[in-house]
Amino acid sequence: MACGIVALLASAPAFGAEILIDPGMNLIGANGQLGNTPNTPWVVQATRGANSAFDDGAASEAFADVDGGGFGLFFKAFVGNPPWDPTAGSVDVNIYQDAAATPGTSYTLSGWWGAEDNYSGLHTAGANVIFALDFFGAGDVLLASAELDLEAAGLGDLANPGLNYELFQLTAVAPAGAQTVRARGSMLNAVFFQDPGQALVPDAWSLTETDSTASPVPEPATGALTALAMLGAAVRQKVRTLRARKRVPPTL
Repeated sequence: MACGIVALLASAPAFGAEILIDPGMNLIGANGQLGNTPNTPWVVQATRGANSAFDDGAASEAFADVDGGGFGLFFKAFVGNPPWDPTAGSVDVNIYQDAAATPGTSYTLSGWWGAEDNYSGLHTAGANVIFALDFFGAGDVLLASAELDLEAAGLGDLANPGLNYELFQLTAVAPAGAQTVRARGSMLNAVFFQDPGQALVPDAWSLTETDSTASPVPEPATGALTALAMLGAAVRQKVRTLRARKRVPPTL
């Protein structure tokens, strides 16, 4: 159930305490992928074609680190329909973390994302990256989602090699009946495009809450969850100095 409203803001609301555990994604181990990925409560899942439990869709890597904590997560777009297995199918990868939610509370999710100039989502129709807040009720029933399409919001820079990190942010109010809020990032329908420079990487996320009286909480049946995608000058930053996967951390 996608969000009904997405708006741009020039400034952010006051934020509360950090909700995510290991928001920098630096505590890693063997968690179902061939390479190490962030530990629980982070969850990393990948599918490729008909394989719903694909085990080579992502890995924690030092080159993807943006906050100086050691690691970021490397989404392996190049394993979708690669030249050595052209009928394997496109690859989807999700990373998410769940936390308890309170109906009527405003949640803000921010995070750094980088995309090299040959990442397939910047070239291939149907491939995209979603940054999202999902709200679940009793029995893990999905009530509503606020989704930000990062490619439409300006992810990547075809004129510049390197990871071109940017900070993205969205805010949504938990609907009536919400028990769980999920901070999620999804790479969808990714395929091999051309080497080198096909990386997609998220790192250094933050999830906070503030009481909200500014926006009404819609009923789940309406499917209209207010989402405020804040990509103004106050919260959007580009880092163009990452070249050939050599990290130069931005000033946070």
